[in-house]
Amino acid sequence: MVAPPSSSSLQNTASFQLPSNVPWFDTGIQLSAAQTVLITANGSVSVTWDNSPNKYQTPDGYPRMSTSDPGFHVPFLAPGLTPWSLVGKIGDNGKPFQVGSKNAITPQSAGELYLSVNDNNFGDNSGSWNVTVQLARGARGSLSPVRYVVLGVAILVFVGLATVVIKLTIPRHSNQ
Repeated sequence: MVAPPSSSSLQNTASFQLPSNVPWFDTGIQLSAAQTVLITANGSVSVTWDNSPNKYQTPDGYPRMSTSDPGFHVPFLAPGLTPWSLVGKIGDNGKPFQVGSKNAITPQSAGELYLSVNDNNFGDNSGSWNVTVQLARGARGSLSPVRYVVLGVAILVFVGLATVVIKLTIPRHSNQ
């Protein structure tokens, strides 16, 4: 199970573990257009189960190889970007961009942030990278993890409705 992103009290930083075996991991972070964020990552993940010399990769991936190498029979998640590196996109249909171990991005349109290992076979991956997403200095807004905020509101609304229903269904005793 992947833990939800944790946010600082100022909600300008979210940190989480990015699983290497999930294509386009939904971070739950909603970004606004023109909201500059800094994404940093570290750690090492295994991208194959054999003993290849390229088995373990950092978020910078393996820049000496191309995702368009004819030796790859299955396309990479983000063709043209560094193989086995950290890549991102904004929204379900966003254009992939390179992240690596550190990159500042400014989305042109609002949307949810998705991150992934740029791989062509997720079934043999294991491990996770440590990722931090931080609002750039002077940027407005917050990095509330949308998915968990919405879930919390839904639970509060449900509990509130249950309380109302319980209050409405408790019979009153008359003093006769």
